[in-house]
Amino acid sequence: YPDGPPSRSLVALTDAIRNPARIRAYPDFGSIELRAALADYAGVPSSNVLAANGTIPLLSATLRALDARRCMLPVPAFGEYRRTLDREGITIETYRLAGELKFHLEVEDLLASCTRRECDTLILTNPHSPTGTMLERTELQALVRKAEDCGIRILLDEAFIDFVPDESISARGLQSSNLFVFRSVTKFFAMAGLRVAYMVAPLRFASEIADRLDPWAISTLASLATIAAVSDTEYTATTIAANQREREILSAELAAQGL
Repeated sequence: YPDGPPSRSLVALTDAIRNPARIRAYPDFGSIELRAALADYAGVPSSNVLAANGTIPLLSATLRALDARRCMLPVPAFGEYRRTLDREGITIETYRLAGELKFHLEVEDLLASCTRRECDTLILTNPHSPTGTMLERTELQALVRKAEDCGIRILLDEAFIDFVPDESISARGLQSSNLFVFRSVTKFFAMAGLRVAYMVAPLRFASEIADRLDPWAISTLASLATIAAVSDTEYTATTIAANQREREILSAELAAQGL
């Protein structure tokens, strides 16, 4: 958001810096207070929430916990997915999002491709980056159910879902054994420099993933700022409204240029 992070976060950071005891002490080893705040924001139990310094550490830990071997990756996509899969020694299969179809994800064809190429894992982003396309909640839930029947685990990146919160399926992972949802506070809350991301995982996998994360992954300052941010409901409403307004302006100006 161009106006920057929530004022509550800035106040929390300033207060912490003025208190040397905050800086002197180690961060909360289990990020208990942070995870509770993120769970409340996402509407899920804190026992299903894991936090780390960015999505990539969470993704790597999840891939290792699942012993993933072959992963389907719709492209174009965020470049770090491929680098992470390569680093973990996982075979990458790509699924082309066609420009002539406005980059819309063809769910049935995608699942058929995953099965044909014997993928045990599928990475999705919703809303997708960089195309901006989005699967509706009901369509995505159906995809999760069908993938579960095929033995395919879905790693769903909801980094931009805060702009359309009603389309999130984070809570769906509580009923599914194959859905792992990754979320971020760096985009919507304009705090990329603090490196905070979290995920909602099925309870049976949560401890296995946590065991593969580095200890003290999130600093005290980042934790305090994030807790303040996700509790700021006024900022959330204002940001969603501003994004919708600016998107309409940008769309109109691009259309005026013949795009």
